[in-house]
Amino acid sequence: MQDINSILSLETIASLTDEEGLDAVAQLIDYASDQADIGLNAKAMTWCRQLEGRRLSDEQRIFLDYFEANAWANSNSLINAQGPAIWAWDQDAIQKQIYLLRRAVNNPGFGEIDVAIICQILTNLANQLNIGGRFIEAREIWGNALSRNSAFWMARANRGNALISYASALYDSGHQSVFALVAHSELTQAIHDLDEHPELGDTSLRPIFVEAAESITQHFDLAAIS
Repeated sequence: MQDINSILSLETIASLTDEEGLDAVAQLIDYASDQADIGLNAKAMTWCRQLEGRRLSDEQRIFLDYFEANAWANSNSLINAQGPAIWAWDQDAIQKQIYLLRRAVNNPGFGEIDVAIICQILTNLANQLNIGGRFIEAREIWGNALSRNSAFWMARANRGNALISYASALYDSGHQSVFALVAHSELTQAIHDLDEHPELGDTSLRPIFVEAAESITQHFDLAAIS
């Protein structure tokens, strides 16, 4: 693995091998996210396009699509996180993420890569579909991730959050209650799995999951519903 300072000094990845180029892209995208640096993120996206033209293996293309989708997520967060743009119907960054993550999932080599990465790609795809209002499809894909690793709490927690959000759109209070019960179960299980397997995701999200679960208990009589 290359040092981040060495990567930051590069103007191009032309002299790097395919693996070195992918490593440089991955590190630069993560660093750009941590620093909230849109310029470095744009540089990483340029490098992604440079790698696109190479004869990469199926596994390398999956990782490239995954990394580039993360770069688009950074871009969306840095540019549109505030103000009315977040509610725009047509959001290029979300479309790009869905396209890239779908392409990764449909790659013939997808089932051969590390299960943790498979679950992360599926979870990210489901998250973006849910943001786009396609909850039913997203729920199926979260389930796909959990069928591969039932402890992958990022998928379960996001599914739980989506369930309670969907419940708020239901007109029937009885239906809302059932959704709330399942959502609470999902969130509490996800929190347990997070504590058992912190390596499977971003543990800084734990307070958000805890708050969501507690909010459900404050608004619903879960014992009565059960």
